[in-house]
Amino acid sequence: MSDALVNPIPVLAFVPREDRPAMTAIFDKDFRPLFVDTLPEMLDALHHEPIPVLVCDTAFEGGTWKDVSRAIQSVASPPQLVVVSRNADLYDWGEVLRAGGRDLIQKPYDSKETLKSVWWAAYEWLKGKGFAA
Repeated sequence: MSDALVNPIPVLAFVPREDRPAMTAIFDKDFRPLFVDTLPEMLDALHHEPIPVLVCDTAFEGGTWKDVSRAIQSVASPPQLVVVSRNADLYDWGEVLRAGGRDLIQKPYDSKETLKSVWWAAYEWLKGKGFAA
């Protein structure tokens, strides 16, 4: 895979428009956020470029993170799924993990927690591709 994949690391963000400034501010030089508005846009992006991490809101017009979790299984190299929620609790976190997601993070975004979660997800994806030890 190319160096463009790993530096900066692309992160697909399927989050509401009002969350995008906060998310852009959190990601530093090591991440390249790519924002999408719909499930078809998300799938199109994933089929065109290998993307290690997908950050997804719990709900969007026409679906939920569970629809996203199922949809990314059709991708040759599915990203690690990090779900964001305003009402995250231990039950929801367990549900995300049982469905194959990597993490559930709370809104409003805490920059350190968000970066830690996305870094861990990116590391796991890259490790699976032979890029990380």
